[in-house]
Amino acid sequence: MRFQGRGGKLPATVALDPVEDRPAPVGTTLSARPNAGGCLQTAYAGEILFGCARRRKIAGLVIDGALRDIVLGGTKVSPGDIVLGDNDGLVLIPLASAKEHLATAQERAGMEAERIAQLEAGGSLVRTLAVPEAI
Repeated sequence: MRFQGRGGKLPATVALDPVEDRPAPVGTTLSARPNAGGCLQTAYAGEILFGCARRRKIAGLVIDGALRDIVLGGTKVSPGDIVLGDNDGLVLIPLASAKEHLATAQERAGMEAERIAQLEAGGSLVRTLAVPEAI
């Protein structure tokens, strides 16, 4: 189930309303795109909304707006930090180390592009990935 609303807290609040007493289907993601008018002084979501989502077993919330009280894997998320996610999970990159991580990610992307090119040219997967012979 994907829910998408615009403007204010109402759409997400209604979607997560525990008064309806219905568990969300497994893997439910709530996608809310509030129009906060660029205001960063008022959080769209925090511990109350996220706590309700956890109790309802919501798999994730995608929110285009200000947040507060956010902790990922025991690490507090601060303004300016970068949070990236995909089907494998989330990664939190503190703003102070973003340039260092970008350089590492670019190196990795380059290496993967070279390997993909080798494989597309008919290269051996074992040789391309340098798998030891003992395996």
